[in-house]
Amino acid sequence: MKHYLCAPLFPLVLGSICLANQPSPSPAEELPAAATQSSSKAEEYRAAAEQGDGIAQYNLGLCYQQGDGVAQDMEEAVRRYTQAAEKGVARAQLILGVCYAQGSGVAADMQAAARWYRAAAEQGEPEAQFQLGVCCTKGEGEAQNMQEAAKWYRAAAEQGHPAAQTNLGACYQQGQGVPQNPAEAAKWYRAAAIQGRPAAQYNLAHCYAKGWGVPRDKAVATKWYLKAAEQGVSQANREVWGEAIHCSRQSAEQGDAEARYTMGVCCETGLGMPQNAAEATRWYRAAADTGHAMAQLRLGDCYAQGIGVVKNAAAAARWWRAAAEQGIATAQCNMGGCYVEGTGVEKDLAEAVRWYRSAAEQGYSKAQFNLGACYAQGYGVEKNPTEAVRWWLAAAEQGDAKAQTLLGTFYDRGIGVEKNLDEAVRWYIAAAEQGYAKAVEWIHHAASRGNAQAQEYLRR
Repeated sequence: MKHYLCAPLFPLVLGSICLANQPSPSPAEELPAAATQSSSKAEEYRAAAEQGDGIAQYNLGLCYQQGDGVAQDMEEAVRRYTQAAEKGVARAQLILGVCYAQGSGVAADMQAAARWYRAAAEQGEPEAQFQLGVCCTKGEGEAQNMQEAAKWYRAAAEQGHPAAQTNLGACYQQGQGVPQNPAEAAKWYRAAAIQGRPAAQYNLAHCYAKGWGVPRDKAVATKWYLKAAEQGVSQANREVWGEAIHCSRQSAEQGDAEARYTMGVCCETGLGMPQNAAEATRWYRAAADTGHAMAQLRLGDCYAQGIGVVKNAAAAARWWRAAAEQGIATAQCNMGGCYVEGTGVEKDLAEAVRWYRSAAEQGYSKAQFNLGACYAQGYGVEKNPTEAVRWWLAAAEQGDAKAQTLLGTFYDRGIGVEKNLDEAVRWYIAAAEQGYAKAVEWIHHAASRGNAQAQEYLRR
């Protein structure tokens, strides 16, 4: 295998999507969101599916996969996905491919997986195009063929698929399946890096550090190294990280705020250097004093937790406020907590609600949960169970176990929403599967009242 870049980079992204976190239906298919339907909706899908409706067969498969309105049953889900796939529903073909690849509800069979990936890929389904590219790269279910792999990576990449963009960049970097072209490699790494793909961020950083395919720019390299590091890429090649730290220190000492923040993160986490909390806060302060919002947030955290400085609630609140006023959702939520507890500021529930709302409207799940709690209890705002449900639903859909449980209790009791025990149990189960013990108690309570979903869950 040829390597254009002499320092280690991330290889092709070889992996599969997970059924527990499957892709959403394509808007072009106009599929109803099965994840929020009750047992009556599942029966509607069943009736249409028995009449041969492919979309209904797909949605019924989702219901069986997720245990939504019916007992969870992966074998039945695969049967329904197969019906839909044979009628040409692209998303069903993709999910069926995943089932065969993972042996979920059916015996593992990579040839069958690749066959269904290809069927969906030829209809333009980007995740299927990516998965088919992986099959061609690894020689699983398809003959190993890097030209074919690159073709499918490109098809998905041009639709914005970040893993495919990363892999296409690696193909250009290594000259696999396409002529070697460092500028094209950097272009595709950038496309994926902007979407938050850590492997692409790391590779793009190294391109800038070495001037491969882009003009050499150590400040830009530092920015992308940091973004990759913040997503857990801390076990990367030490020599590469050492160079990144050297670049950061030079820029930081010249007054670059982003580089100062980078140095703070590195000192705090021990990335490329020994951990040093006091040095971390020194760099955070240097960046925060120039208005760097994330440095202000972290400096507030340091004061709140006593990291490298003596604990000081007022100082924590002051720096969080500075970041919050620049729109940092985490800092806004922290300010809400300060005003609820009267920590570092005078207690003011209305002001807490204002900050929670600012963060919640940016999609920050902790703030959404807290704002829902304020509406549920009438803290700082007029009591409104319907609004509580709305914000808890927003947090629950992001996986917040407490929000899922409280949302379940409101469905259970008919508070702020129409009473629906099946929907309540669905949210209890979502929280229980994250290990939230209180949700398990509610499932037992529902099972004692004869709820089939709860009873089935407890029998597993």
